[in-house]
Amino acid sequence: MSLPNPASLFLFVLFPLYFLMEFPAYFSLHRIANGGVLWIMKNLPQRGHRDGVVNPFHLYFK
Repeated sequence: MSLPNPASLFLFVLFPLYFLMEFPAYFSLHRIANGGVLWIMKNLPQRGHRDGVVNPFHLYFK
């Protein structure tokens, strides 16, 4: 049995883990059950705010 390709290891293991840690609320069933798509659209641009980037998309969803 050989070791997996490092690129596939990152793609299928490390990146999903990072995504789950970075955006935990996106995977909350309670959010999805209560208009989760609208909640994601409303809160997605705040990441740009946190990084210090002015996102024009944020102006439409307060």
